[in-house]
Amino acid sequence: MQNLSGLLITIKPDAIHSPHDARIGSASIVLHDPIPAPAFDLWLDTLIALRGPDILRVKGIVHLEGIDTPFVFHGVQHLFDPPVPIRDWSGDDRCSRIVVIARDMTRPELSYSLDMLRAQQTGTTSTPLSSGAHQ
Repeated sequence: MQNLSGLLITIKPDAIHSPHDARIGSASIVLHDPIPAPAFDLWLDTLIALRGPDILRVKGIVHLEGIDTPFVFHGVQHLFDPPVPIRDWSGDDRCSRIVVIARDMTRPELSYSLDMLRAQQTGTTSTPLSSGAHQ
């Protein structure tokens, strides 16, 4: 029996090993101002062209300059669903939030990729959300 629910404790908690591969890492970012559309396209196109097979997941809620509502995007490797506008977005939150999960990319490499978007922000209006490897 595999105990898929995790409710049945059959071994000591300190003996449980993570099922995540040490080669898998993640990075995320919050950008406080809308992103220029060409910068977002360049970042995503470059990431996928250079590391597509290693991109296990990339997703986010993105606000682009000149567009009133954000959209959700997500993809795996070279496969992306069409972006979905969030038409009933309420409030003044114009932050973009993006997460990248990849194999065989170091945390600095993932963060450097996101720096392409950070560079398009004025002043100090971007915040790294988190960066880390799954253990």
